[in-house]
Amino acid sequence: MSDDTTEGTEGTEGTEAPEYQFDFYFLADVDGGAAIVTVNFGLEAWAPIEGCDHLLVVSIELTDAGEHGLGSEAEAEALAGIEEKLQAAFAEAGAWSVGRLRNNGNWQVFAYGAESVDVEAIAAGLLTDDPHNYGVVKQPDAEWGYYNTFLLPDDERRQWISNRAGVEALAENGAALDEKRRIDHWTHFAAADKREAFVAAAGAEGFEVHELSETDDDGTTWFWAQVHRSDTAELAELHKTVMSLVEFAEAQEGGYDGWEAATDA
Repeated sequence: MSDDTTEGTEGTEGTEAPEYQFDFYFLADVDGGAAIVTVNFGLEAWAPIEGCDHLLVVSIELTDAGEHGLGSEAEAEALAGIEEKLQAAFAEAGAWSVGRLRNNGNWQVFAYGAESVDVEAIAAGLLTDDPHNYGVVKQPDAEWGYYNTFLLPDDERRQWISNRAGVEALAENGAALDEKRRIDHWTHFAAADKREAFVAAAGAEGFEVHELSETDDDGTTWFWAQVHRSDTAELAELHKTVMSLVEFAEAQEGGYDGWEAATDA
């Protein structure tokens, strides 16, 4: 990829050992309120980790919850510092920090560790002299159910994370996101007729074909379609466009593989 283009892709490469790899996404409704979920994707391939069979939670009450219950940016900055110290304390106790839920006036930090981890002592050591009210929870979760079924996002939210990263990279390289530019999208299919049906559906929405190709992967032939359209790179609109192509591809038992756009419109 050249220096003047940005791409959005899905998935992450495997690692040789668990690591911290945090990213975030939004949810419109968690227990009746909007939420920002932060999750450690670096543990996804390793969960559950042996010996860390309890979910550890430190819940901090926001002093300024704001209209949507997410708190002010100033408070978020202050609590981010406390969260870093909590993560360090959990690591020292042999626990793994897995994420955070910010909604309904609360900032909840999650980790997995042994039953012997003293969550109350860890929280008290950092928050006793702090103006925020807090509470702790420790409960058995040997299969890491909360991490796997709630903190980790679904496919649509994963694609949103990928799209957001690509849009942010475009902006960092000086792109005016509200200006229309050519955006290319890649898809793949197991049969040529499935690809043709996708191209027809995409064409009805104004997408043009740039290239059709085939590759052989250990005896399996994949039929690729690269299509493009002129669109803005504003995240909400781009994500809507991408999800429409995801829908078209999945309707033909295919897959969406990412997008690329030039920095200059």
